[in-house]
Amino acid sequence: MHRALRLSVVLLAALTAVAAGAGLDASKPHVVGVTAAELAEEIRQADRIVIVFREGESLQVVRDALVEDPAWVERLATVIEAGPLLDRPYCFCISTPEMEIYRRGRPVLRLTLHHETKLRLSGRLRGDYDLGAERRKAILDLVLEQKDNARDRILPPKQAK
Repeated sequence: MHRALRLSVVLLAALTAVAAGAGLDASKPHVVGVTAAELAEEIRQADRIVIVFREGESLQVVRDALVEDPAWVERLATVIEAGPLLDRPYCFCISTPEMEIYRRGRPVLRLTLHHETKLRLSGRLRGDYDLGAERRKAILDLVLEQKDNARDRILPPKQAK
């Protein structure tokens, strides 16, 4: 019984780790324990940001907003940089919307907002961080500004044929 339970926990952890970074650029080592300044710099280097909105009862309706406006990207980086990122335990929940950060046409980082104060990073930078309710709301407000621009799902360049 204990062996089956332990195997289930290990399998769940492995699947979660793979899903958290699926499709993201693995050419650089993953960094855990990120400062706000490091994350803001990663965001500033983005070619584009795709905001993924999942809607409907089962969240199967997916629409993307493409952001290539340097001023919007700088606003996001400035909000991130406005205070510390405090390490928090991984909560195993999912969240929408998601922000996919692209550099040179490749996805390198995914950001999601969780609970009342948490930011999750997946990809080259990883971890769950508390950024406070005010900054979380400011990020969500920025993201929701783009909702009216959302269209059908945008395929990443490496998948488009």
